[in-house]
Amino acid sequence: MTVEEGLRALVARGFRFQHIADGRGELTIIVGTYGWPGFCDRIEIHGELEASAARLRTEPVEEPVWARAGTRWR
Repeated sequence: MTVEEGLRALVARGFRFQHIADGRGELTIIVGTYGWPGFCDRIEIHGELEASAARLRTEPVEEPVWARAGTRWR
C-alpha cells in the first residue's frame, strides 16, 4: 500500500487531515485526527518513511492511552 492509498483509506474511515507548512511554504507534516466521545486518534506523517500515532483519552482530561512512533526502512 502506498502512502496515498493509506491516506485515502483513513479518510474513508472518517479521519480529517491538515497539511502543515513551514515559514517557506514547504510541507513539513501531515496531521490526521479522528474523534469520538471520550477519545481522539492522532496520526502525524513526518515523511514518506516516518510517522507517529497516538490515542488520547479526552475526558475528563486529555491523557495518552497509547502512542507509537517509527521509521520504516525499505
